Parts: sequence; C-alpha cells; structure tokens
Amino acid sequence: MSRESERRSEQDQAAGDTGQGEQGGRTSPAQFVGEVRSELKRVHWANRRELVSYSLVVIIAVSVMTAYIAGVDAIFSRLVFAVFG
Repeated sequence: MSRESERRSEQDQAAGDTGQGEQGGRTSPAQFVGEVRSELKRVHWANRRELVSYSLVVIIAVSVMTAYIAGVDAIFSRLVFAVFG
C-alpha cells in the first residue's frame, strides 16, 4: 500500500467512513438510533443561564424588528392614503 493510499485510509477511518460509499447498504433502525444517541452525547447543551440570556436576545431582537416593520408600514400606509385618498 502506498503512503498516499495509507494516509487516505487513515483519514477515512478518522471520519467514520466504512468504505461502503454511497452504494453501501442502509443502516438498521437500531444502528441509526444508536448513532444518534452517540452524537447527542457530544452536543454542548446550553445551561439555564445561557438559555435565558439567548432567549432574551431573541425576544428583544424580534421586538425591535417588529417595531421597525410596524413603523415603516404605518409611514407607507399614510403615504399611500395621502396620494390616493
């Protein structure tokens, strides 16, 4: 085996490639669920403090955008009524 193919093989194994490619068979539902659970264990879940702060940021951003769009809508509606009566 050449060095290049050996290096590719190591990269494929590190990436979790089974060598089946796109033509490989489907995984069983049990294997899929097991892989999903394994991935979810590696996820960084937000703690309560992060969750509250992120939620506040989203609520404030949505409120600001809503107020902006409502203001622009009010201005345009007055302009339309002024022009077309």
